[in-house]
Amino acid sequence: ITIIDVDSLERKQVAVPHPIFLAWSDNDKLYALSRALDVTGLYVIDPGRRNAKNLPLDREAEVLYTLDPDTLILAASRTNSTRIGTELSWRLSRYALATTATRTLFTFSKIYPWKAVDKELLLAWLHAGVNPLDGSFLVMEHVKPPVFPPYTRVSRIDAVTGEETSIKGKDREGIYVSACWSPDGKRLALTDMNGRFELAVMGAEVTTTLAVPAGSYPSWNPRGSIIYSGGYLIKSDGSGAVQLLSTASHSIGVWSPDGTRLAVAAGGELLLFRNFITSYSGSDRPLDLVLAEKLTLLRNLFADELISRQEYDDRKAGLL
Repeated sequence: ITIIDVDSLERKQVAVPHPIFLAWSDNDKLYALSRALDVTGLYVIDPGRRNAKNLPLDREAEVLYTLDPDTLILAASRTNSTRIGTELSWRLSRYALATTATRTLFTFSKIYPWKAVDKELLLAWLHAGVNPLDGSFLVMEHVKPPVFPPYTRVSRIDAVTGEETSIKGKDREGIYVSACWSPDGKRLALTDMNGRFELAVMGAEVTTTLAVPAGSYPSWNPRGSIIYSGGYLIKSDGSGAVQLLSTASHSIGVWSPDGTRLAVAAGGELLLFRNFITSYSGSDRPLDLVLAEKLTLLRNLFADELISRQEYDDRKAGLL
């Protein structure tokens, strides 16, 4: 693994066998998944000392996110060709760093009537990850009814109970590819197969369609009203878009925590854009740090079995 200081461009090498996914934690630790001979490894990396410690892991995983400094969210998927189509299965798990115990939050299995499967279409939604406010995890299920046109049901999974709550799907507007959370965790940017770009409001069947280019992996600036998607910088109020890269519809962008820099993987290169000026406009708001901390404490109380499920649900509803 190569860690690059974006100011000095100094590079540090950390030895991890066959790394496949990385995630930073708020406490400046770096976590990595590796895959060798169908065995998944989990590592915690100290960037200063350049060492990696192997953590016990009892299951497969392809993607990981940091829920808080004490907890990881792991996701694993599998596709299998069958006589009648392609079977997709995936599992979402919660990993406690203090005990190294892993608990399954949610599982899914479905056969799609497609022989030539587009794995990016089926799993690009993993890019959205954890909601910055309540820690829920976004999932998408593609539905093909016998009479109606196919559509996508968008939901979020509670990070401690595994309960699924539908965000979008009743309107059956189309098949979505991926999404990203707004800085305050109360809205969602969605991209669909037809190049459409939409904003959805949590807890309400309210959707705004933006007449701007859309890519496969949208990424919302955590400190402002700009969304990177498919090579474009898109204003979240729909007032315009600026092209940053050409022929980059499948590129992936990641913002720095302060929103002033953007790293983009496109066309086999890693590009770094600097000096963005961050500001909020329209309905955009910064993350409510006090509320987010209270929700984190509530999750930990329930995970440690200090409150009941009913208390957890009631307190969470009250806070939100």
